[in-house]
Amino acid sequence: MLLPLVMERDPLIQGGTKKIIVHESGAEAEYEPHSKTILHAALLGLAPFFIFIAMLAVMFELWHGYTAISLLIITCLVTLNVGFAVFEMAHGKAWLWWVGVLGTLAIFCGLGAGLFNYYKFLLYFNAYSDMRKYTNVAGSQHAAEFGDAAMFLFTKDTAVDTTSAVGYQDPKAAGRVFCVAPIIDGSMTKNDMISFWAVGENCCEERANFECDASGDASAKSGLVLLEADKLVSSALAWAVAGGVPTEQYRAAIKLQNAVFGSSNAKKNIFVRWTKDPVQMQDTYWQKAVEMATLQAGLYFVLSMIMGISAALQARPPPKHLGD
Repeated sequence: MLLPLVMERDPLIQGGTKKIIVHESGAEAEYEPHSKTILHAALLGLAPFFIFIAMLAVMFELWHGYTAISLLIITCLVTLNVGFAVFEMAHGKAWLWWVGVLGTLAIFCGLGAGLFNYYKFLLYFNAYSDMRKYTNVAGSQHAAEFGDAAMFLFTKDTAVDTTSAVGYQDPKAAGRVFCVAPIIDGSMTKNDMISFWAVGENCCEERANFECDASGDASAKSGLVLLEADKLVSSALAWAVAGGVPTEQYRAAIKLQNAVFGSSNAKKNIFVRWTKDPVQMQDTYWQKAVEMATLQAGLYFVLSMIMGISAALQARPPPKHLGD
Protein backbone atom coordinates (compact mmCIF):
# COMPACT_ATOMS: atom_id res chain seq x y z
CA MET A 1 0.00 0.00 0.00
CA LEU A 2 2.88 2.37 0.70
CA LEU A 3 4.46 2.03 -2.77
CA PRO A 4 1.42 3.20 -4.80
CA LEU A 5 1.06 6.17 -2.45
CA VAL A 6 4.69 7.21 -3.02
CA MET A 7 4.28 6.85 -6.79
CA GLU A 8 1.24 9.08 -6.77
CA ARG A 9 3.15 11.83 -4.96
CA ASP A 10 6.37 11.60 -7.06
CA PRO A 11 6.42 14.69 -9.47
CA LEU A 12 8.56 12.87 -12.06
CA ILE A 13 6.18 9.96 -12.19
CA GLN A 14 3.21 12.30 -12.31
CA GLY A 15 4.79 14.24 -15.24
CA GLY A 16 5.43 11.03 -17.13
CA THR A 17 1.91 9.85 -16.52
CA LYS A 18 0.50 13.11 -17.90
CA LYS A 19 2.59 12.78 -21.09
CA ILE A 20 1.33 9.24 -21.57
CA ILE A 21 -2.25 10.39 -21.16
CA VAL A 22 -1.74 13.30 -23.62
CA HIS A 23 -0.11 11.00 -26.17
CA GLU A 24 -2.81 8.36 -25.90
CA SER A 25 -5.52 11.01 -26.23
CA GLY A 26 -3.98 12.36 -29.49
CA ALA A 27 -3.55 15.87 -28.04
CA GLU A 28 0.28 15.83 -28.16
CA ALA A 29 1.82 18.77 -30.12
CA GLU A 30 4.00 17.91 -33.14
CA TYR A 31 6.76 20.41 -34.09
CA GLU A 32 8.88 20.65 -37.22
CA PRO A 33 12.26 19.04 -36.42
CA HIS A 34 15.01 21.54 -35.70
CA SER A 35 17.24 19.84 -38.26
CA LYS A 36 14.68 20.59 -40.97
CA THR A 37 14.48 24.25 -39.94
CA ILE A 38 18.28 24.49 -40.02
CA LEU A 39 18.31 22.94 -43.51
CA HIS A 40 15.72 25.45 -44.70
CA ALA A 41 17.72 28.33 -43.20
CA ALA A 42 20.89 27.18 -44.96
CA LEU A 43 19.12 26.88 -48.31
CA LEU A 44 17.37 30.25 -47.90
CA GLY A 45 20.70 31.88 -47.09
CA LEU A 46 22.96 30.19 -49.62
CA ALA A 47 20.73 30.03 -52.70
CA PRO A 48 20.18 33.83 -52.88
CA PHE A 49 23.86 34.40 -52.13
CA PHE A 50 24.89 32.32 -55.17
CA ILE A 51 22.36 34.22 -57.27
CA PHE A 52 24.02 37.45 -56.10
CA ILE A 53 27.43 36.06 -57.12
CA ALA A 54 26.03 35.05 -60.51
CA MET A 55 24.79 38.60 -61.07
CA LEU A 56 28.24 40.00 -60.27
CA ALA A 57 29.73 37.55 -62.76
CA VAL A 58 27.28 38.68 -65.46
CA MET A 59 28.30 42.31 -64.90
CA PHE A 60 32.01 41.43 -65.03
CA GLU A 61 31.98 39.18 -68.08
CA LEU A 62 28.93 40.00 -70.21
CA TRP A 63 27.58 43.48 -69.56
CA HIS A 64 30.13 45.43 -71.58
CA GLY A 65 30.15 43.45 -74.81
CA TYR A 66 26.88 41.53 -74.55
CA THR A 67 24.40 43.85 -72.90
CA ALA A 68 21.38 42.33 -74.63
CA ILE A 69 22.31 38.82 -73.48
CA SER A 70 22.87 40.15 -69.94
CA LEU A 71 19.41 41.75 -69.90
CA LEU A 72 17.89 38.50 -71.19
CA ILE A 73 19.57 36.51 -68.41
CA ILE A 74 18.42 39.02 -65.78
CA THR A 75 14.84 38.99 -67.13
CA CYS A 76 14.74 35.19 -67.14
CA LEU A 77 16.06 34.98 -63.57
CA VAL A 78 13.55 37.53 -62.29
CA THR A 79 10.67 35.79 -64.08
CA LEU A 80 11.76 32.42 -62.74
CA ASN A 81 12.06 33.59 -59.13
CA VAL A 82 8.87 35.67 -59.10
CA GLY A 83 6.95 32.87 -60.78
CA PHE A 84 8.33 30.36 -58.29
CA ALA A 85 7.31 32.55 -55.35
CA VAL A 86 3.77 33.04 -56.68
CA PHE A 87 3.36 29.33 -57.42
CA GLU A 88 4.56 28.22 -54.01
CA MET A 89 2.48 30.86 -52.23
CA ALA A 90 -0.62 29.51 -53.99
CA HIS A 91 0.26 26.01 -52.79
CA GLY A 92 0.93 27.11 -49.22
CA LYS A 93 4.62 26.19 -49.07
CA ALA A 94 5.94 29.08 -47.07
CA TRP A 95 9.67 28.30 -47.11
CA LEU A 96 9.69 27.71 -50.86
CA TRP A 97 7.87 31.01 -51.32
CA TRP A 98 10.75 32.65 -49.48
CA VAL A 99 13.20 31.05 -51.92
CA GLY A 100 11.57 33.01 -54.75
CA VAL A 101 11.33 36.24 -52.77
CA LEU A 102 14.92 36.22 -51.52
CA GLY A 103 16.18 35.09 -54.92
CA THR A 104 14.47 38.06 -56.59
CA LEU A 105 15.94 40.41 -54.01
CA ALA A 106 19.41 38.93 -54.65
CA ILE A 107 19.04 39.58 -58.39
CA PHE A 108 18.36 43.28 -57.91
CA CYS A 109 21.02 43.66 -55.21
CA GLY A 110 23.56 41.91 -57.44
CA LEU A 111 22.53 44.10 -60.37
CA GLY A 112 22.98 47.25 -58.29
CA ALA A 113 26.35 46.15 -56.94
CA GLY A 114 27.48 45.08 -60.41
CA LEU A 115 26.47 48.38 -62.03
CA PHE A 116 28.35 50.26 -59.33
CA ASN A 117 31.49 48.24 -60.10
CA TYR A 118 31.00 48.66 -63.81
CA TYR A 119 30.69 52.43 -63.87
CA LYS A 120 33.37 52.98 -61.28
CA PHE A 121 36.04 50.57 -62.53
CA LEU A 122 35.14 48.10 -65.29
CA LEU A 123 33.96 50.74 -67.75
CA TYR A 124 37.46 52.23 -67.81
CA PHE A 125 39.16 48.83 -68.03
CA ASN A 126 37.03 47.77 -70.99
CA ALA A 127 37.29 51.14 -72.71
CA TYR A 128 41.09 50.99 -72.65
CA SER A 129 40.89 47.49 -74.16
CA ASP A 130 38.58 48.67 -76.95
CA MET A 131 40.50 51.81 -77.92
CA ARG A 132 43.73 52.01 -79.91
CA LYS A 133 47.32 51.92 -78.73
CA TYR A 134 49.78 54.14 -80.59
CA THR A 135 53.54 53.68 -80.70
CA ASN A 136 56.46 55.88 -81.76
CA VAL A 137 54.50 59.06 -81.06
CA ALA A 138 56.49 62.30 -80.80
CA GLY A 139 55.59 65.09 -78.43
CA SER A 140 55.48 67.50 -81.37
CA GLN A 141 52.64 65.65 -83.09
CA HIS A 142 49.11 67.02 -82.94
CA ALA A 143 46.67 65.49 -80.47
CA ALA A 144 43.87 65.81 -83.04
CA GLU A 145 45.41 62.81 -84.84
CA PHE A 146 44.76 60.55 -81.87
CA GLY A 147 41.11 60.99 -80.92
CA ASP A 148 40.65 57.23 -80.38
CA ALA A 149 43.82 56.70 -78.34
CA ALA A 150 43.96 54.81 -75.07
CA MET A 151 47.71 54.49 -74.65
CA PHE A 152 50.88 55.95 -76.14
CA LEU A 153 54.42 54.74 -76.49
CA PHE A 154 56.40 57.90 -77.17
CA THR A 155 59.67 58.32 -79.02
CA LYS A 156 62.96 58.09 -77.14
CA ASP A 157 63.51 61.86 -77.21
CA THR A 158 60.03 62.62 -75.82
CA ALA A 159 59.80 63.38 -72.12
CA VAL A 160 57.90 65.29 -69.46
CA ASP A 161 59.27 68.79 -69.00
CA THR A 162 59.06 68.86 -65.22
CA THR A 163 60.83 72.25 -65.10
CA SER A 164 57.84 73.86 -66.81
CA ALA A 165 55.17 72.30 -64.61
CA VAL A 166 52.63 74.16 -62.51
CA GLY A 167 50.23 73.29 -59.74
CA TYR A 168 46.78 74.86 -59.79
CA GLN A 169 44.46 75.17 -56.82
CA ASP A 170 40.77 75.54 -57.58
CA PRO A 171 38.74 77.34 -54.88
CA LYS A 172 35.87 74.93 -55.67
CA ALA A 173 38.05 71.91 -54.87
CA ALA A 174 39.75 72.71 -51.59
CA GLY A 175 42.69 70.52 -50.69
CA ARG A 176 43.33 69.37 -54.27
CA VAL A 177 46.24 70.56 -56.40
CA PHE A 178 45.87 69.95 -60.14
CA CYS A 179 49.27 69.38 -61.73
CA VAL A 180 50.21 69.72 -65.40
CA ALA A 181 53.51 69.44 -67.23
CA PRO A 182 54.12 69.63 -71.00
CA ILE A 183 55.24 66.56 -72.92
CA ILE A 184 57.86 67.61 -75.46
CA ASP A 185 60.43 66.09 -77.79
CA GLY A 186 63.94 67.16 -78.74
CA SER A 187 62.84 69.00 -81.89
CA MET A 188 60.42 71.36 -80.17
CA THR A 189 61.08 75.02 -79.43
CA LYS A 190 59.34 77.43 -77.11
CA ASN A 191 57.07 78.56 -79.94
CA ASP A 192 55.75 75.08 -80.78
CA MET A 193 52.23 74.18 -79.74
CA ILE A 194 51.93 71.69 -76.88
CA SER A 195 49.32 68.98 -77.46
CA PHE A 196 50.21 66.38 -74.82
CA TRP A 197 50.17 67.05 -71.09
CA ALA A 198 51.17 64.84 -68.20
CA VAL A 199 48.74 65.38 -65.34
CA GLY A 200 48.07 64.32 -61.79
CA GLU A 201 46.68 65.48 -58.47
CA ASN A 202 48.58 66.52 -55.33
CA CYS A 203 51.93 65.47 -56.81
CA CYS A 204 53.60 68.77 -57.61
CA GLU A 205 54.50 72.15 -56.20
CA GLU A 206 53.27 75.50 -57.46
CA ARG A 207 56.09 75.87 -59.99
CA ALA A 208 58.67 73.71 -61.78
CA ASN A 209 58.32 70.58 -59.66
CA PHE A 210 56.31 67.65 -61.00
CA GLU A 211 56.48 64.20 -59.38
CA CYS A 212 53.31 62.56 -60.68
CA ASP A 213 53.43 58.83 -61.49
CA ALA A 214 56.70 57.93 -63.31
CA SER A 215 57.63 61.44 -64.45
CA GLY A 216 60.94 61.17 -62.58
CA ASP A 217 61.90 57.92 -64.30
CA ALA A 218 63.98 58.54 -67.42
CA SER A 219 63.11 55.08 -68.77
CA ALA A 220 59.37 55.78 -68.72
CA LYS A 221 58.12 56.63 -72.21
CA SER A 222 54.44 55.72 -72.08
CA GLY A 223 51.19 57.43 -71.26
CA LEU A 224 47.72 56.23 -70.30
CA VAL A 225 45.09 58.63 -71.64
CA LEU A 226 42.64 60.04 -69.12
CA LEU A 227 39.23 59.29 -70.60
CA GLU A 228 36.47 61.85 -70.26
CA ALA A 229 32.93 60.77 -69.47
CA ASP A 230 31.49 61.84 -72.83
CA LYS A 231 33.86 59.40 -74.53
CA LEU A 232 32.59 56.51 -72.47
CA VAL A 233 28.83 56.94 -72.16
CA SER A 234 26.01 59.09 -73.45
CA SER A 235 25.37 62.45 -71.84
CA ALA A 236 22.33 60.95 -70.10
CA LEU A 237 24.58 58.51 -68.22
CA ALA A 238 27.56 60.79 -67.66
CA TRP A 239 26.44 61.40 -64.06
CA ALA A 240 26.86 57.68 -63.29
CA VAL A 241 30.50 57.52 -64.35
CA ALA A 242 32.69 57.72 -61.28
CA GLY A 243 36.14 59.23 -61.19
CA GLY A 244 35.66 61.57 -64.11
CA VAL A 245 38.56 63.65 -65.39
CA PRO A 246 38.64 67.16 -63.85
CA THR A 247 38.95 68.66 -67.33
CA GLU A 248 37.97 72.15 -66.26
CA GLN A 249 40.69 72.30 -63.61
CA TYR A 250 43.39 70.87 -65.90
CA ARG A 251 42.53 73.41 -68.59
CA ALA A 252 42.78 76.19 -66.03
CA ALA A 253 46.16 74.82 -64.96
CA ILE A 254 47.33 74.83 -68.59
CA LYS A 255 46.31 78.47 -68.97
CA LEU A 256 48.31 79.24 -65.85
CA GLN A 257 51.29 77.34 -67.27
CA ASN A 258 51.08 79.28 -70.54
CA ALA A 259 51.03 82.58 -68.63
CA VAL A 260 53.93 81.67 -66.35
CA PHE A 261 56.27 80.06 -68.91
CA GLY A 262 55.11 81.72 -72.11
CA SER A 263 54.36 78.41 -73.83
CA SER A 264 51.70 77.86 -76.49
CA ASN A 265 48.84 75.43 -76.11
CA ALA A 266 47.22 73.55 -79.01
CA LYS A 267 43.46 73.68 -79.55
CA LYS A 268 43.19 69.96 -78.90
CA ASN A 269 44.86 68.49 -75.83
CA ILE A 270 45.33 64.97 -74.52
CA PHE A 271 45.88 64.42 -70.80
CA VAL A 272 47.94 61.37 -69.89
CA ARG A 273 49.34 59.68 -66.83
CA TRP A 274 53.05 59.19 -67.48
CA THR A 275 54.07 55.61 -66.78
CA LYS A 276 56.44 52.79 -67.71
CA ASP A 277 53.59 50.30 -68.09
CA PRO A 278 50.18 51.67 -69.13
CA VAL A 279 48.72 48.13 -69.34
CA GLN A 280 49.51 47.57 -65.67
CA MET A 281 47.88 50.89 -64.89
CA GLN A 282 44.82 49.75 -66.84
CA ASP A 283 44.78 46.47 -64.89
CA THR A 284 44.42 48.36 -61.63
CA TYR A 285 40.84 49.13 -62.64
CA TRP A 286 40.11 45.40 -62.89
CA GLN A 287 41.87 44.70 -59.60
CA LYS A 288 39.87 47.40 -57.84
CA ALA A 289 36.66 45.97 -59.29
CA VAL A 290 37.57 42.50 -57.98
CA GLU A 291 38.39 43.91 -54.54
CA MET A 292 35.08 45.78 -54.45
CA ALA A 293 33.14 42.70 -55.61
CA THR A 294 34.83 40.59 -52.93
CA LEU A 295 33.78 43.10 -50.27
CA GLN A 296 30.25 43.21 -51.66
CA ALA A 297 30.04 39.41 -51.72
CA GLY A 298 31.24 39.17 -48.12
CA LEU A 299 28.71 41.70 -46.89
CA TYR A 300 25.88 40.10 -48.85
CA PHE A 301 26.77 36.64 -47.52
CA VAL A 302 26.25 37.88 -43.98
CA LEU A 303 23.05 39.70 -44.92
CA SER A 304 21.75 36.72 -46.90
CA MET A 305 22.32 34.30 -44.03
CA ILE A 306 20.54 36.62 -41.60
CA MET A 307 17.59 36.91 -44.00
CA GLY A 308 17.64 33.16 -44.61
CA ILE A 309 17.49 32.33 -40.90
CA SER A 310 14.72 34.87 -40.32
CA ALA A 311 12.73 33.53 -43.27
CA ALA A 312 13.14 29.91 -42.11
CA LEU A 313 11.84 30.82 -38.66
CA GLN A 314 8.93 32.71 -40.19
CA ALA A 315 8.13 29.81 -42.50
CA ARG A 316 8.26 27.23 -39.74
CA PRO A 317 4.76 25.78 -39.44
CA PRO A 318 2.85 26.12 -36.15
CA PRO A 319 2.73 23.01 -33.96
CA LYS A 320 0.11 20.44 -34.87
CA HIS A 321 -1.72 18.27 -32.41
CA LEU A 322 -1.72 14.59 -33.15
CA GLY A 323 -5.43 14.43 -32.60
CA ASP A 324 -6.17 17.12 -35.24
